[in-house]
Formats: sequence, structure tokens, C-alpha cells
Amino acid sequence: TITKKILDGKKRMEKNLTAMGLEYVPSQANFLLVNVGDGNKIFTALLKMGVIVRGMAEYELSEFIRVTVGKPGENDFFIKCLKKIKGK
Repeated sequence: TITKKILDGKKRMEKNLTAMGLEYVPSQANFLLVNVGDGNKIFTALLKMGVIVRGMAEYELSEFIRVTVGKPGENDFFIKCLKKIKGK
């Protein structure tokens, strides 16, 4: 089912974020809030690489980005780009 695919994708993303040493806010939804340090800088860098996330500064969470759990290839591309940006 689509729900199982999203849950599996989220678990995989959480595992990758943990391996990178990044904290995230657990969620029951199809997205995660990820503490990346400078959310605006990471948002801009990801956008330049073709990855669309949402900066959270307008919610007074400037160190976070919101990442939607997508298809496996999209999730893998996000993690690959984030690793490159963060030097992990």
C-alpha cells in the first residue's frame, strides 16, 4: 500500500539522517523536520541541486528544514545531496 511505502521511506530516511549525526523531529505525517544547523543555507544549497525542501525560519525554527518523504529515488537523491553539502 502507499501508506506502507511512505512509512518504509520515512524509516529509511531516519536511519540515514541518524547515520549522518543529524537530529530530526519524529512525525506521524509524511515529512520530517531536520535540524541541519543553518536551515536557510541548506535550503538554498539543496534548491541549487534540484531538491525542494521547506525552510522553517518563518516558524522560528531557523535551524530546521522540512523534508517530505517521496519516492525511493527522490529520497536517495535528497540524502546524497545533503551528504555532499554537509561533507558527510
